[in-house]
Amino acid sequence: FRQHLKVSIEQNAPYPAAKIIQASILGNQKEIPDEIMEKFNRTGTSHIIAISGFNIGIIAMLSFFIIRSFMKSSEYLMLRFNIVKTSSVMAVMPIILFTLIAGAGISVVRATIMVITFMIALVFNKDRNLYNALALAAFVILVFSPYSLFDVSFQLSFAAVLSILFVSPVLSDIILKKQQHESHEEPGLMLRAYRSFVLFIIVTVSATIGTLPLTVYYFNRISTVVMLANLAVVPVLGIIAIPLCTSIIIAAPLSASLAAALITLSSWLVEVSLQLVDFFASLPFSSFLVTTPTIPEIVIFYVLVIAAVSYLNANSR
Repeated sequence: FRQHLKVSIEQNAPYPAAKIIQASILGNQKEIPDEIMEKFNRTGTSHIIAISGFNIGIIAMLSFFIIRSFMKSSEYLMLRFNIVKTSSVMAVMPIILFTLIAGAGISVVRATIMVITFMIALVFNKDRNLYNALALAAFVILVFSPYSLFDVSFQLSFAAVLSILFVSPVLSDIILKKQQHESHEEPGLMLRAYRSFVLFIIVTVSATIGTLPLTVYYFNRISTVVMLANLAVVPVLGIIAIPLCTSIIIAAPLSASLAAALITLSSWLVEVSLQLVDFFASLPFSSFLVTTPTIPEIVIFYVLVIAAVSYLNANSR
């Protein structure tokens, strides 16, 4: 099925958009031309084309709601089963299938284990703890592949998620909660859009902080346009194009024409994204090279981050 999707994408999407689409749903990042991958790295947007929790979340959400809608259409099923719990259990299989189709890379497996852990917790009425889910994902991966601990993608993936879990809630409390307390009115559309925008920036900053020492250590490069590039590229490639690319997997077994139409539309969005990435990468001083930090320097950086976030958390209460 992976090979069928690859052929279909190459037939209906121009180069290099076809390679980006394949990378976003099949995990074939190595087939992306080096010069294009370099531009993604220079702008700090390479995470968008890596299959991660966002893709798994799309599959999990669609599977859950489709199964739940089907069950709600039957009075017999509604009376006999707990719809939410049954839908959660049945949604696990599509998630596992997508993980296999996507090549079962480290970031995909990590996201899959976390989502399935949450669903199991939901079924058994247990508290859902993100740190426990992340730790379980790391444990399972390392049991089957101990050397993954020294893999760059493993370290970047877990550092990004851990940093988001640790830093984002504190920044959100400081920035968003105070505004919420000051306003006693029901938030309107503009206010909700503003909060979503701020939350997006917070998550981006949190992930950047968590992966910065590792990025510098392995690639000796710091991007100065990471925020601007993400603000421009994520809405087009991440929020619109990636869900469309993911839907190709669902459409391919049902209709070749529908899959071809989705591939064509996805390729147009990808080409727009590539133009944006090319623009930011061409800016003077979009990134600069730095020396490789030592292990003690990396440890000191993380200790300072933990201390700073803990201080902000204590003073925001």
